[in-house]
Amino acid sequence: MLKHDQQKSVHKPDATYLMSVAIYAMMMGMFDATSLMGISTTTALIFVSVFLLVFWILRRHLSTRNLPPGPWAWPLLGNLPNLIAAGGGEAHEIFLRLSKKYGPVLRLDMVGGKRIIVLHGYEAISKAFSNPLLNDRPVSPISQSPGIGVITASGQGWKTQRNLVLRFMRDFSIGKSGFEGSIAQEVNTLIQEFKKTKGKPVKQEYLFCNALANIICSVVYGTRYDYNDPKFKELLHHTIRIFELLGSGGVLFFMPFVNVIARFIPSLREIIQHSKQYNIFVDEALLWHQADFDPHSAPTDFLYLCLNSKYWTQNKNLGMGHMMTTSGDLFFAGTETTASTLRWSLLYMMANPEIQARVQAEIDSVVGRDRLPQMSDKPNLPYTEATILEVQRISMILSLGVPHKAAEDTTLMGYTIPKGAILLPNFWALGRDPEVWHEPHLFKPERFLDKDGCVTRKDEFVPFSAGRRMCLGEPLAKMELFLFFTGLLHQFTFQRPDGAPPISFKSTAGFTFAPVPYEFCAIVRT
Repeated sequence: MLKHDQQKSVHKPDATYLMSVAIYAMMMGMFDATSLMGISTTTALIFVSVFLLVFWILRRHLSTRNLPPGPWAWPLLGNLPNLIAAGGGEAHEIFLRLSKKYGPVLRLDMVGGKRIIVLHGYEAISKAFSNPLLNDRPVSPISQSPGIGVITASGQGWKTQRNLVLRFMRDFSIGKSGFEGSIAQEVNTLIQEFKKTKGKPVKQEYLFCNALANIICSVVYGTRYDYNDPKFKELLHHTIRIFELLGSGGVLFFMPFVNVIARFIPSLREIIQHSKQYNIFVDEALLWHQADFDPHSAPTDFLYLCLNSKYWTQNKNLGMGHMMTTSGDLFFAGTETTASTLRWSLLYMMANPEIQARVQAEIDSVVGRDRLPQMSDKPNLPYTEATILEVQRISMILSLGVPHKAAEDTTLMGYTIPKGAILLPNFWALGRDPEVWHEPHLFKPERFLDKDGCVTRKDEFVPFSAGRRMCLGEPLAKMELFLFFTGLLHQFTFQRPDGAPPISFKSTAGFTFAPVPYEFCAIVRT
């Protein structure tokens, strides 16, 4: 197993820290004095309680000056009671309701003293993510990764890893025309899997993950798996469960006390176990790459690139643990998010058969029936592209994005954002904002077409986040979404099975905004 790379940092003590040390010393001295002065334990506990209350009031006074508005926080519990009392729904829905009262920059205090800033609206999100002091990432105390990868890295470490990933994508033509054949292979394989169902009801939970995971595995680990391979199925199970268990925004995972309570919360214990199993897979992949590594040969996947001295000497400040974690980041980010978007796309096609028929008619008129759609067809399929964009808008897979962290005290829209605060962008609310999108609850591809029928986008359309830390895999994801969506609708008509429950647009409560499992029938088109 790989050992974690160590990172050292020095923190300057602030006023609240010094107060806590002083109060702690006073408490210890008081307890030592009880035996000398005859003070009862009950009296001592009363004094301790008073000290803690005074400490909480002073800390709140020192640390809330000019902070963004938010509900009054309870001692020790923070805003947890407020969130419970805010009504049902997912986290992004609760945050949206609170923002209507407190404004687009919403402050919440969590158990353990961690502050969360939830951003609503394009102005708040774009200003926050263009601020270099708000581009750090929190790192979980219970992370099982062998290092810090490109997703959770901060500062110069992130810049170095980002450049390495961009070079990898450029050298392997990922997201460009030269990579289309790799995606087309998986599209064809998935089509054959659908044909095996012979129009009978089938669950979609793993089918898209199979295809998309293979695309990433081939360029990151140099291996493609059969859909029924036990090792591959186990790998996908670990991946999907981690996303399901993290929860929207993964906030709990980054709380300072999570390493203390993890043993008592089943979902956190399960995340740790699945992460350990995934790390075993990565370790095994690294071992056989090291055994077969030829320093004189051009790298054929990401792991060989990490071992290649030409790349290694230019990035020698990166430990292998960090680079191995980045390989996992590429796998996770490139599998579940796009798979969830495709699952939503089939759901909305079944719910809107007239839109499905119009997409199919456009594809047939441009492509014909003798071949599958290609990227070169995309400029001539504006309604099809608009439909894909509408799926992304209304589903907004990362509803609360990937958490950011304030590297230093800074300001945002007139408010102080304290160092260490976690920032969550409410992308789901942005995609449903009635001031931006007319009738946002309706599925209307036409909103992405101008008066001439050409594809148009608004600045507020940010399915791949915004700012410098927007998704590095955006070009690949766009290509995958287009080729899979058009390929499947070219070959099949998707229908709700007879006797199946009514179509539901409910989502799972995972890290990604994914539809609850459903069944469909893939009817072969002739």
